[in-house]
Amino acid sequence: MLAYLTCFVVGRFGNQADHFLGALDFAKGLDRTLVLPPWIQYRHRIPPYTNLHVPYSDWFQVEPLQEFHRVLPMEDFMQQLAPEHWPPEHRKSFCFTMAAQRSADKKTCPAKEGNPFGPFWDNFDINFVGSELYDGLSYNTQDRGMVDKWQKRYPPDQYPVLAFMGAPANFPVLPHNIHLHRYMHWSDKMMTEVNKVIDQSLSRPFAGIHLRNGMDWKSACEHVDEGRPHLFASGQCVGYDRRTAKSLTKEMCLPSKKEVLKAVRKAVKKVKAKSIFVATDNDPMLPDLRRNSTN
Repeated sequence: MLAYLTCFVVGRFGNQADHFLGALDFAKGLDRTLVLPPWIQYRHRIPPYTNLHVPYSDWFQVEPLQEFHRVLPMEDFMQQLAPEHWPPEHRKSFCFTMAAQRSADKKTCPAKEGNPFGPFWDNFDINFVGSELYDGLSYNTQDRGMVDKWQKRYPPDQYPVLAFMGAPANFPVLPHNIHLHRYMHWSDKMMTEVNKVIDQSLSRPFAGIHLRNGMDWKSACEHVDEGRPHLFASGQCVGYDRRTAKSLTKEMCLPSKKEVLKAVRKAVKKVKAKSIFVATDNDPMLPDLRRNSTN
């Protein structure tokens, strides 16, 4: 029996990647082929201001994923298999009962309400004829009892496709799923573009920094509670085990300019960098970094 699982991943790329790893593990746990969703690239400031749906294979290789579990690009699934295994009259959306409370009748999944939900499914001309609401289920496939509950409630012969309105995964990614990133290999296309940028704009060796200092990040860091170690992906800095994790501070979440320059100086010295690449959502601090590199 052919059985598939599809979903879409939400947020900026980092959030999407976290959700993707969890969905990959979930699909393997249920022994369903994961239909690889496209990445969502938001173009709020670039005409025509619509989302760009990037096929998984544009950014990453598909083959390495298959070393872990069966996968199939969504573009191929919709063109080659959906007409037979998921015809339009059988397409249902899956969501928690709580999510259905956002719909007008409180009984259907709001799978296409708002952005990025609607544009994602519209990209494949997918409309849903019904909803499957579930409670009492989790995405923890390490619990074999939970896997049995999913299989009993949604047997593959009756539900060949599980289409989730969101990723069947936790955010941030669970510690036992982090290792799955080893199966995500950049595509040749992406590596060609990256190396072109490096060759044209950077002197090797170089240091790369990610500066999150926009208003949304500043607001997020206001929620840091030094008595609680975890916020988003802070586990990679303080440890994932809550019993032994270090305290997360607001300075760690949103470092001062002085702390940023100190950390960059240290990184530049360590790799003997001749240039610095900055990725940011707001202020790249280029004047400060240039002065810092000459001192």
